[in-house]
Amino acid sequence: MADSEVFDDRPTKVISPIRRTIKASEEGPSAHLAGFFSSPETPSSKRSLILDEDKFEETFLKCSICSSRYNVEEKIPKLLPCHHSFCLRCILQVYRSDPGQREDDCFKNLPTALTIVCPTCRGNFLSTEEGLGQLPADHRIVQLLDFVKNTNRYTIHLCSRHRLQPLNFFCETCILPVCHDCTLLDHKEAKGHVVVDLELALGRYAPVVDSAIIEMENETVALQEKSLAIDRAIEEVDKSSDDLKSEIRESFLRLRKIIDEREEELNEMASRETESQKRELVEKAEIIKERKAEVESKAATLREARDEGKVEDMFRIHENIREYQHHPQIKVREIDEGVRTTFFFNASDENILSQRINNFGNIVSHMESAYSRFNSTSFRYGAGKY
Repeated sequence: MADSEVFDDRPTKVISPIRRTIKASEEGPSAHLAGFFSSPETPSSKRSLILDEDKFEETFLKCSICSSRYNVEEKIPKLLPCHHSFCLRCILQVYRSDPGQREDDCFKNLPTALTIVCPTCRGNFLSTEEGLGQLPADHRIVQLLDFVKNTNRYTIHLCSRHRLQPLNFFCETCILPVCHDCTLLDHKEAKGHVVVDLELALGRYAPVVDSAIIEMENETVALQEKSLAIDRAIEEVDKSSDDLKSEIRESFLRLRKIIDEREEELNEMASRETESQKRELVEKAEIIKERKAEVESKAATLREARDEGKVEDMFRIHENIREYQHHPQIKVREIDEGVRTTFFFNASDENILSQRINNFGNIVSHMESAYSRFNSTSFRYGAGKY
């Protein structure tokens, strides 16, 4: 439906429901139509009626009680004696809601005449429910329904400054649609305004607009293709990210394996070296223990011979001791030479390895043209300097 008719700084949008030959003597179905129709200056043999469709329908084609549009099936317009019309359903509802309607069973099947008050003019008349159904249909409204249904309709814009003047011209200087009065007052060609017929302007600019629309549609298709390409590229980047992380993880797993193996090898080497030194010291300790026991045994025998005064035993034992004393001494470097064996881990390459690990690996981004495999560029991220 069109907007309601207004007269402000906005154009008024109306409906012209008829474009057909009308005789000069032809009158409308009701005098009230004069306030809703306007005829532009056209030959008397062919006129266009201009009206506000919403206001026209609200006034003539809708029941003022239920605000529903009339039709010839269920919402039949009924004409009251006061010449106001309402749909039959609403008139029956008024009748049935009257408190004077009889409720006694003995009068239930008898026709009851009640006073019906017109909601518009408050005029009243007596009627039964059957009589309301026999009220004449308002053929004026029926004709209007047929009129609206079977006539051509098109939308026009009216000038907001000049009442009911259609915007039939276009001022190219001001880039505004204007009416006939506007061309004589505010948009004079003498003042430099270029005014052309609206249909001519539409014919002139429509191809340009159509071309622009085609270009925008083509650009929309191209942008859609680029958007899809970007979505695919994002998926590929996500996949590349997962692949890169997998490769990095596998590379460092290999490095960790090498480091773990080297650590285990060094631990075994440390065990061998320390166990060898320990075994040598244990052997020396056993020799010293045996030598000490032998010396203590000979000293005890010599002490016993001395106490008992056995000269021959003392002489024989003394000779044995002298021969024993000529045996080489057991040397322990830790005591005799003051030398002590120590162990330490040689990690002189640790700084070099740490620097290499800190700069280990890099991410290479390779850009290749989709049109030529020879046009490519590589970027490196995180490249190490050793």
